[in-house]
Amino acid sequence: MNIMNKSDFESRISEFYKNVKEYKELLFRSLDNGANLVRNVNKINEERSNLNIMYGKLSKYIKKLGNYPYLSDIGGGPYPAYEVGLSADIIQRRGPCLEAIMQDLEYILGKLDEMSKEEFSRIFFTRVGIESSLEMTDKIEKSVKRGRESWNLFGYVFGVLLTILGTIIGMLPLSWTYKTAFWIVIILVLLEICFINGKTQNWLIGVKIKYENIWKKV
Repeated sequence: MNIMNKSDFESRISEFYKNVKEYKELLFRSLDNGANLVRNVNKINEERSNLNIMYGKLSKYIKKLGNYPYLSDIGGGPYPAYEVGLSADIIQRRGPCLEAIMQDLEYILGKLDEMSKEEFSRIFFTRVGIESSLEMTDKIEKSVKRGRESWNLFGYVFGVLLTILGTIIGMLPLSWTYKTAFWIVIILVLLEICFINGKTQNWLIGVKIKYENIWKKV
């Protein structure tokens, strides 16, 4: 994994800031009175492509050191300023996003100015050139947490479905031989659905996340 040092990143982020500013100026010079893009279309597309390549290389550092701003407008949101500002979205949306990007880059440059090389190194890599152990530990803890929550979900779904289907089987006018056979089939099917089949597990997790997000908005 290639990790930039502080001097290299500071140089690249300064260049990125300069290019974003020039792109914003070019964009607005190329509009007519109705905010329609009428000039320099090919150059704008080329510059936007170059900026996206630069952002792809710097995004890890930007998200770590900056505020990664989100904006909203009458058409919706919140949406990430970097991704929208460097897209082919409508000018009325790209303009404020580009301004927010510049402000965030100015914030990062100011932060870097007060940051030592050692502080920068502690944030992004250890002596062997990989992500800091604190960051790796945080990722591992999140991964373990997600795994535990997922298995708890699968166990809960298994228990609920087993209880419901077991109750239904108990009410059926069948002999114990048939009921036992049904029980065995149902248990095997539920084990496959809840603990073995990856597609079903992903669907269950997706449903859980969807309703959690709905609940948060209430």
